[in-house]
Amino acid sequence: MKYRFHTEYSIASYGFSMAVIAESHDASRAFLQPLVWKKFDPNTAIPSDEVFAIKDDFGAETVKNFLQAAMDAAWDIGLRPTQAQNQTDELKAVRYHLEDMRTLALKTA
Repeated sequence: MKYRFHTEYSIASYGFSMAVIAESHDASRAFLQPLVWKKFDPNTAIPSDEVFAIKDDFGAETVKNFLQAAMDAAWDIGLRPTQAQNQTDELKAVRYHLEDMRTLALKTA
């Protein structure tokens, strides 16, 4: 199973629309329908088959493949993981430090 996320920006609504497509090995396609939130009382035990929207069966990497496709689509529209911002800031600091060291080295040479 291969997952594809298609996003498009709408000027009319000032926002994005998203389609999720699951492509089977036989080339058939299934489209994810609108998501539905199901509310439970805080003191209610929730069966696991109602908690998890997608599950891996017998070693299939369904969840991983789905999330990878979602992450790639998010990246394409400019979203970055929260953790990536810290790494970006650290990389900027390292670049600044290296440039500073080059300047000092060239002045002493």
